[in-house]
Amino acid sequence: MGILTDEPTINLEAAKRSLIGTLVGDSLGLPYEKLPKGRNLRLMPFPLRQRICFGRGFPSDDTLLSLFVLQSLVECGSNEDKFVARFARRLRTWFLSLPPGIGLSTVKACMRLCVRVNPRRSGIKSAGNGAAMRAAVLGAALCDDEEQRARFV
Repeated sequence: MGILTDEPTINLEAAKRSLIGTLVGDSLGLPYEKLPKGRNLRLMPFPLRQRICFGRGFPSDDTLLSLFVLQSLVECGSNEDKFVARFARRLRTWFLSLPPGIGLSTVKACMRLCVRVNPRRSGIKSAGNGAAMRAAVLGAALCDDEEQRARFV
C-alpha cells in the first residue's frame, strides 16, 4: 500500500520486465504450440530462435491479454471491481475486432462477456496457460502486497 493512501504500490518496472519476458517466451514458443513433442523437435530444432514468419516472431493473444491486465490495473489502482470491469471491457472490445488465432476457450469466455455474463464467472476451463501468463504480470506489479496480489490474481 502507498504510505498515505489506500492505493497499492504498483511496481511498474517489475511489471514491464514480466511483460517483456512474457512477450519473448510467448513468441519463441508459439511455433511449437499444438505440435506433438517428437514432431516439434524435428520441425524446429534447437537453438530456440524467432522463426514463425521470415525469421521473425510474434506473440500470441496471451501476451496482449497480459498487457490488458496491466493497463486495467494501472487505471484502477486498488479498486478490484473497477479492475474487473475494465479488463472485461478490453476483452470484449478486442474479441469484437475478430482477432486471428484466438483459442476456443478464449472465444467461449469472450462470448460470455459479450452477453453480459458477470466477468467473475465468465471464465472457461482451459488446457492452455493463458491465465498463468496473465497472473505473472499481476504478481510482478503487486509484488510488495501479498493480500492485494492474491485478490487480483
